[in-house]
Order: sequence, then structure tokens, then C-alpha cells
Amino acid sequence: MHLLVGINLKACNHFRLYNGKAAEAERDDLRARARDLEAEAAARDRDARLGEERAEALAAALHA
Repeated sequence: MHLLVGINLKACNHFRLYNGKAAEAERDDLRARARDLEAEAAARDRDARLGEERAEALAAALHA
């Protein structure tokens, strides 16, 4: 949610400084970067879960 507020705020500031087209371009760029950040975070979460699963499987194998 904070990311969306930041995107809108930056686009509004761009609109004040330049014009609507510049604000739209800035907003689109920020949205694309936000999608990239969200994808990276999802990949990190997925990798962390996979690591946890592997650690649990190894612990179970060692205790068997």
C-alpha cells in the first residue's frame, strides 16, 4: 500500500512541475519498477520457503 501512495505522490509532483503527459510517463515507469520489485520479493519469499522445506527434510532424514 505504501508503494502505491509513493507512486501517486511522485506522479502528482511530476504533474505540478511539468505536465500531464510527463506525469503519466513517470507513473507508468514507477508502476513497472513496482511490479519488478514485487516480483523480486515474491521470488525471495519462494526461495526462502524452499530453503526451509529443504532444511526440514534434511533434519527429518538425519533423525530417521
